[in-house]
Amino acid sequence: MKFLHMCKDSLWLPQRDAMKRLMKQDMTSAIFYFFFLLFILTVQMEIELLAGNTGEIPQSVFYIQVIIIYPIFMILLGLTATSIIAGCCVIVSRMLKRKLMFQLLWKLSIFALTKPIIILAIANFLIGSNQYINIVVFILLALTMFKIITNFPKRNARV
Repeated sequence: MKFLHMCKDSLWLPQRDAMKRLMKQDMTSAIFYFFFLLFILTVQMEIELLAGNTGEIPQSVFYIQVIIIYPIFMILLGLTATSIIAGCCVIVSRMLKRKLMFQLLWKLSIFALTKPIIILAIANFLIGSNQYINIVVFILLALTMFKIITNFPKRNARV
């Protein structure tokens, strides 16, 4: 039930109420949610890889690569990209003089990835991989994170 509420609130981002509920989630739940999002993104790609095996390498080695190595690579790439996104958001929040820490922005960036990953998965299924879709997804993520940052109050002036 908690997972469904996280999904619903993630789709409602950057609304303040949804953001407040997502900020209260623990980091473990956020990481499991992140793995779920990566699962949505990689299942279709893995099926396409398995269906498109040309036989250049032994089939057992190919299956190990697709089923084990590819998801691990996607997890590491996803964690790195999320950290870079959160780091950029910290810089933006400092420029806008907002009270935000890296840990909070990292968690919120995971939840903000929901809509872009769903759009990317649907587009990859219908159209295939396309650089214009990737640009649209990145712009959607950047706008969502900017709206999340601007929803926070400014820092108080020090006396």
